[in-house]
Parts: sequence; structure tokens; C-alpha cells
Amino acid sequence: MNFLRQEVKGEEMVNLVRTGFASHQNPRRKEFQNEQLKQSGESSTASALVSLQKPGKKDCIFCDKSHPSEKCYLAMKMTLTAKQKLLLEKGACFSCLKIAGLISKFCNVKNQLKCLKCNNHHFELMCPEPRKINEPKSFVSRSENSLSNCSRSETVFLQTLCGLIRCQGQEKIIRAVIDSGSQSSYVSQKIMTQLKAFPLGTETVIHALFGGDETEPKSHKVFAIEVSSLNRVFSCGFEAFSEKKICGFIPRIENDEILNELKRKKIAFANFFREETDINLLIGADVLGKLLTGNTVVLECGITAVETKFGLV
Repeated sequence: MNFLRQEVKGEEMVNLVRTGFASHQNPRRKEFQNEQLKQSGESSTASALVSLQKPGKKDCIFCDKSHPSEKCYLAMKMTLTAKQKLLLEKGACFSCLKIAGLISKFCNVKNQLKCLKCNNHHFELMCPEPRKINEPKSFVSRSENSLSNCSRSETVFLQTLCGLIRCQGQEKIIRAVIDSGSQSSYVSQKIMTQLKAFPLGTETVIHALFGGDETEPKSHKVFAIEVSSLNRVFSCGFEAFSEKKICGFIPRIENDEILNELKRKKIAFANFFREETDINLLIGADVLGKLLTGNTVVLECGITAVETKFGLV
């Protein structure tokens, strides 16, 4: 009898291993699950368990892509009238941008919204007020030439230099300004036209301005240029965006005290033009590091001249 009992237990263990533990689940629950699969026409495979859409992710009302409507890049380029027309066609609220079949007056969500431009209850994307950009009227005010600062006067000297710009076999003498606050370098479209240069392509850029304002997306042509010193000892190649006008008027140094000290110490700057010339190149932070030598010269008036591979600026 003991032998038979052990044989029966052994057979039960073998059957348990072969069939798996699923056979010991609630039979009524298993029948219910099988019935659901039959009704849906799906097979009980792993593919039936995959969900391709993330729960709670809502599509944009303007372009039907998976991002918030108020962040839509396409809508930012649309006029307010076009956006309102599209929202009316889809039955969406002007304030919360949700399809609710109601007008903004009866929206329950708009009280939680606040426009940063007009403080009304809607997203900034739907603000009727024009976008205000606090751009300076001119790139430079009370500026003279190429240096950085003068502690004995209110005059601020910008760093400018002269060099040769070369593109696709053509070259021209230009005047450039150094701007370490710009992430990219820019060249005037006028110079590129004179050099008969062909762009590498175009790139759309949003410019961040002083005070946190941003410009509308703007398309710039990209040119591969080479800039060298007038004596051709040093040259540097880089890419620059084209721009119709680089900056405002930057005059030369006219302070007799500064000019006499420069002459006495036999200091020559990289700005060799005898007459005033427009700025046709802006050298940004992307290129400036290749030009600096690390040496400086402090004048008696307090001005600090910075040495570059083009000369002192």
C-alpha cells in the first residue's frame, strides 16, 4: 500500500510539472478570459498585450501630433485669425484649446490660465496683442573703436579688427567686430554677394535677446568662409550665418590722450582702416577662442587691449 501511495504522488507531481501551475487557477475565471478573447477575435499571444499609445497623452489640436497644443511650433507661425478659425472648425475652446463644444466665456478651466503678455485668461499662444521685442535701436551707443573699456570716461570701446575674408576663390578686405555674447558668427549678405559665394544650406534660428525676449524663427543662409590677417600670417576657417546688416555704426578712436599713448608706446591695433567702414563680419564665441593669444596690454588711461592673432583689439 505504501508503495502504491508513493507511485500515485509521483505521478501527480509529474503531471503538475507538465501542465504548469496555470491549471490550478480558478476554472471559472479561466473560462471568462477565454470567452473575452473569442468575442474580441484576438488570440492569446503577447502581441495582444502591447499598447502602442501612451495613456493620457493628448494630441495637439493644431497639428495632431503628440505635444501640448499651447507648445505647437506650427501654431506659433500662424496668425491669430487662422488659429481661431481652426479652433472653431474643430469645436475647441479659444482659452484652454480643448474640444469641449463650448465658447471661452463658459470655460471652467480658463480661470486657471494666465497669459504672460496681457495677464488675461488664455494661453500666450492665443494672445491678441502683438509680440514685443526689446531690441536695441543700434548695436552700439557712444562707441568708438576696438577696445573693451576705459575707466576714466563713460566711453565704451568695442573690439573691432580688419582682415581678409576669402570664399570660393574670391577675397575682400573687411572690418569685423568681436562679440563674445553671440553663440554664432555672422557675415553680411552684401559681402557674400560681392564674392559670388554659394551657401552650404539654410538654417532656421530663434534669437534670444537681452531681457529674455525671443525673435520669431528666421532663416539664415550658411556660408563656409576663411578669414586671415592682412599680412596673411594667420588664417581661420569657419561657418557663418548671413545677415542683411550686422550692426550699427562703430566710429574710430578720436581721443587724443589715448592716441598719443598708443603712438608713444608704438602700439598698433588690428583696425587699420583710415576711413570709417561698415561692419561686415561678427565673430562670435564659436570662433573667438581660436583667435585669442591670452596676452593683454593695460594702458595708463585704464583701457585693456586684448591680443589676438590678428593683432591687438
